[in-house]
Amino acid sequence: MFSTILKVDDSKSYLGSSWEFDPRLVRNMSKKIEEEPNAHQEFWAKYWLKEALKNPQNQLARGHLSAYLEEVCYSVTSHIFQQIPHIYLSQVDCFLIARATAANPAKIFKKGKEKKYDFISSSVKTYAYLPLRTAILDQVHLAKDLEGDSDTGVLRKLTKKKLQETLQKAKVKDPEFSNCLLAWQCFNAIYAPTKIAGNRQLQPPDESQLKAMAELYNQRCEVERSPIDWQKIQSLLATIIIAVRALSNIRHISLEDCVTEPVFVSDNPLDDFDSPSEEQKQINSVLSQAFASRPSDLQKMLKLSYGLDFTQTDLEILFKIDQSNVSRQCKEGINILGDRLTIWSQEHWGMTINSSNLAENAKRIKMWLKTYCKQPVQEFLNTTLNQDFADGQLVMLLFGEKLKPKVVAEKLKISEDDVTKHLTDVKQKLRVVLKEWLEETLEVNLSGLDNADKQLEKVIDNWLKNVD
Repeated sequence: MFSTILKVDDSKSYLGSSWEFDPRLVRNMSKKIEEEPNAHQEFWAKYWLKEALKNPQNQLARGHLSAYLEEVCYSVTSHIFQQIPHIYLSQVDCFLIARATAANPAKIFKKGKEKKYDFISSSVKTYAYLPLRTAILDQVHLAKDLEGDSDTGVLRKLTKKKLQETLQKAKVKDPEFSNCLLAWQCFNAIYAPTKIAGNRQLQPPDESQLKAMAELYNQRCEVERSPIDWQKIQSLLATIIIAVRALSNIRHISLEDCVTEPVFVSDNPLDDFDSPSEEQKQINSVLSQAFASRPSDLQKMLKLSYGLDFTQTDLEILFKIDQSNVSRQCKEGINILGDRLTIWSQEHWGMTINSSNLAENAKRIKMWLKTYCKQPVQEFLNTTLNQDFADGQLVMLLFGEKLKPKVVAEKLKISEDDVTKHLTDVKQKLRVVLKEWLEETLEVNLSGLDNADKQLEKVIDNWLKNVD
């Protein structure tokens, strides 16, 4: 499971079904199992995920996690080809895209505070499915766009993070790496889009624009860099275009190639949080609008259920309706969101809809609801802790830096008992303000629910485990 990989024949366009063992992974996994003979599969999945996130250059951890996710890569690829009639890439291409993405777990499991993977409640395979699917569809989009885009259009669609990753994969080294990045920034600042009548493609920058880019480049460049002229700007932009277009040509990549390739780490920590893909933005917009159009009470039920894990029995008490009515309303609400997603999929991808697609969409809706409904709660707790609590530093040391109470006590020059007392006080205060905020924003009376305080304590405990 953690050392088995799919045999890929890149001379064929379709995937086979033969699997093989990686000897190095087999040996290492055998040693680990001897140390923890009773550990279950999900334990090891989360163990290797934590190790890979802690040290992105840990090739063994990335290798075991990638091998574990090979089945998901296979399933995602198969489902996409069942659902979408015309794809610009082969099955093998799509699988290799998913494999390369799985080998870089930070891109899947750590996308920013509001989307950080929840080690407590989320299955590794289930969570990875959608990001891997998105990675494939993004590349399908890229192949489709590059086929119709001019070189200028390619440059305008790039993001800084995407350009940095592209140049790294193209083995572009400094100083050319930095020069290309600065040239692209100057292109964005100067280029004015122009089209010729009857031609939909953007025209390349003319000589006057290239000269203006070179002038801006020379103003912004560091002292040790030599001044450049407009021809050099043109050459640097050409290097970028070649790298981007080459990226759309999927090469055969083994699991070992994936995990030995260095992970890109930006100097700017904000760059490590990728913006959502275009597909995900559109899905979020469609589902957010559909959610907002539902009756107010249904929105509250879904927020309490998916954002705070209250049960249908709890909702029955809070809304004073029988449980079957709660179940029916929630199911109808999820079905409506699923219908909106289905319509979008048909319009966007020309996707044929069958029972398998509908079941997958239902899973996607529930995962989306968890993220959508938990996010405001997590943001409220983050803001409250940072602004209103003097013990915020203690919490960050305990949970953000994962220090032991003894070490925290030494750092703050207090006793271990005081650390425990302060933490208990923080949790209690957070529970009180969270309850007040929920009652005000959702207009519900949680005081009438016997287990409300206990449930909110669980919410806070789970949130604390993911504080960073």
